[in-house]
Amino acid sequence: MHPHLLRCREILGAGLAGFSPSEADAAFGDKWSVARIVEHLDLTYTKNAAGLARRLGKGPAAARSRSLRQRIAQTIVVNLGYFPSGREAPAAVVPEGRPFADVMATLDHHLVDLDARLSEAEKVFGTRQSVLDHPVLGPMTVDQWRKFHWVHTRHHMRQIDTRPRERRT
Repeated sequence: MHPHLLRCREILGAGLAGFSPSEADAAFGDKWSVARIVEHLDLTYTKNAAGLARRLGKGPAAARSRSLRQRIAQTIVVNLGYFPSGREAPAAVVPEGRPFADVMATLDHHLVDLDARLSEAEKVFGTRQSVLDHPVLGPMTVDQWRKFHWVHTRHHMRQIDTRPRERRT
């Protein structure tokens, strides 16, 4: 497994180990529950893997340039590793409320599948060619997608780390 996705796996395992299904499914005011955060991450892994599968079936994407806004956003998120808070998730990856136990049953498999699809795309398209567009960040390479998933997962695991403290207060 690629080191960025391996880190995702490790922090997911460590950060979610202490949650019972009932704690994870519990709502926290207007914030997503732990289960919804994990479902959101799972959706990003599965949607990205599915997009890569489609791209691999079609061949290379037409070269697209990034807008200035996308270049800045990619620099902040992918290069600097900072994921800003307060952004709404794209509609395709908004959690629907699957139970924590159901999401956890498939999460690791989906992460492994994403890693396999990214590795396959790297073999076919290389590391310099954009393979898929992110809805906000624009066209990204295999390496950028790997780093994105690490930064995104880390961002949400930091949110999850606050949940037990919020419950106790």
